[in-house]
Amino acid sequence: MEKTGGNVTELVSASAAELASSYKKLSDSISNELSKASSGTNSYSDQLEMATKNLTALNTVYEIQLQDANQYLDSTKELYGGLHHMLDNLNKSIEDTKRYREEVSKLGSNLAALNTIYGNMLTAMNYHIEKQT
Repeated sequence: MEKTGGNVTELVSASAAELASSYKKLSDSISNELSKASSGTNSYSDQLEMATKNLTALNTVYEIQLQDANQYLDSTKELYGGLHHMLDNLNKSIEDTKRYREEVSKLGSNLAALNTIYGNMLTAMNYHIEKQT
């Protein structure tokens, strides 16, 4: 029986050593996987940080574009305001030009009438001079 007890002790001892070795391998494997996961997490964290920086830069560019668009819109409003003012002045000038043309036409008619009167006066004076002679 002692022989059997010795064999059992050796078997238990060998089995315990094998179990300890398996636990050691499992512990090393888990440690290795955790190290890889930690490295992956760091890489993911770095990528998230890079994406955040890129989004911040894009947001800044977008904000600048919005400011430029607002300035362009304000400039366009000023331009259209100036064009509207210019068109108002042009319309007033058209009305003034119509009145000027009418007045020039009246002046022409008056000058024609004056020329007729002056011509009649000259004719009468010539007739009077001829009659006296």
